[in-house]
Amino acid sequence: MSAVGLHVHIMLLIGVIMMLIFLHIYFNPFKKLHLSVIEKDWMTAGSALNQIRQLIAVNLLLGLVVVAVGSGGRFL
Repeated sequence: MSAVGLHVHIMLLIGVIMMLIFLHIYFNPFKKLHLSVIEKDWMTAGSALNQIRQLIAVNLLLGLVVVAVGSGGRFL
């Protein structure tokens, strides 16, 4: 692993964090959203959807960081 640069390790770490965030979204707030919509509990569904939206925004920012690190990584 020492043959690759530090930027590759940073990209890998951020990618794993992004996957963990996605798994959290899928198994927690998305499941809550699905059950709330079936039960027509719109307040709980809205709350779950808001949590999903915030976590997706975090994932988007992490993705942009990965692109920046990948693009300029050899200059680090």
